[in-house]
Amino acid sequence: MTDLAPPLPESVAEIAEVIGRDQALHLIGSLPQSGSRAWRVCVYIPKRLPEVDHPLVRILGWNDANKLVRAFSGMILQPSNCRFIARAARDRRIREMAADGLSVGEIAHGVNLSTYRVREILVGETARGRGMRCA
Repeated sequence: MTDLAPPLPESVAEIAEVIGRDQALHLIGSLPQSGSRAWRVCVYIPKRLPEVDHPLVRILGWNDANKLVRAFSGMILQPSNCRFIARAARDRRIREMAADGLSVGEIAHGVNLSTYRVREILVGETARGRGMRCA
């Protein structure tokens, strides 16, 4: 089975063009939520990196941090948090664990979810299908 990576939102794709998909997702996963907007994160890209201990350098390394500085100098980026990518990977893993014969309780413990939520995922019911808002 070929596992195709889901497409990135445009706000993340422009970052991925500069530092690569994996590094872009790593950066986004390391950033705080942008105020009350749970669907995005926020990062300021300085005009230059004054020090090796800058947060971007700690997250990405010197080379990729400098690539971002060259591409987005002085900008505040507010990309999508891409939680849907992590959620889809988690749900695939839950289905794989069930196919391997693990119990719902073992799966729930392994992915840090309730047994109720694991059962919902296994039967294909989603929060969106119940009319609830997903972040």
